[in-house]
Amino acid sequence: MDCESIALPEPCPFCEETELVATVTDNVSRVACQSCGAPILELSFPPSGYVTREADSIPTALDSYHRHRIRTFTDRVCPDCGGETTADVEPVIRTADDEADGPDRVQLAFKCEACGSALRCPVTLAVLEHPAVVSFYHEHNRDVQERSLWNVGREWRERVVSSDPWCLLVSTRLEDETLILYVGGDGTVVDSRRRPITDDDARSDSGSDAESNANEPSTTEDDETQPALETDSSDESATV
Repeated sequence: MDCESIALPEPCPFCEETELVATVTDNVSRVACQSCGAPILELSFPPSGYVTREADSIPTALDSYHRHRIRTFTDRVCPDCGGETTADVEPVIRTADDEADGPDRVQLAFKCEACGSALRCPVTLAVLEHPAVVSFYHEHNRDVQERSLWNVGREWRERVVSSDPWCLLVSTRLEDETLILYVGGDGTVVDSRRRPITDDDARSDSGSDAESNANEPSTTEDDETQPALETDSSDESATV
């Protein structure tokens, strides 16, 4: 299935211009920014999902479909055959476009032991439905589930704390508070903490609030980096 370009209402997570478009080629949906040229996401979708819908409803269906798959894989159940799945943190292979001295990035790789179905996504996408995250957003009068997979918010950060064993720090800032999640090598949240944003944190944002500045490389003591949603059509990987 192929489909003409579909304009998306969300801003680009990199340049903030509202120039995101989704295109479909050979059953694979791609989201990219027409303003800065950044590729945002690439996800496969069953042909019937395209055939039975109007073009402008495809992005919503695509988002719901893959949220369900990520949620099921996170519960260690294969969404295709019901078999047991595994999850492992793995480094993201650098490309020629990556900065040589840029921060190392990782992703969470799920695989079914029975049928071989697989999915790779940023660690951030696997923790969006964790109770600590849901309650944090609810208490700040926001709903994290309203965010599309291609732009979950510029307030999110990921950082590798340790690689042997794996320990990842995933954090998000809203208003005057930060939520920090510590994630193990199997994608499990082993601890969560909340702390107020200090004057030093505010100064490190150069006078702008944490949410609007979150897409830029961090210069805080944590040196966190923005998660990227990278996906391919063969085993469903994803970039946020």
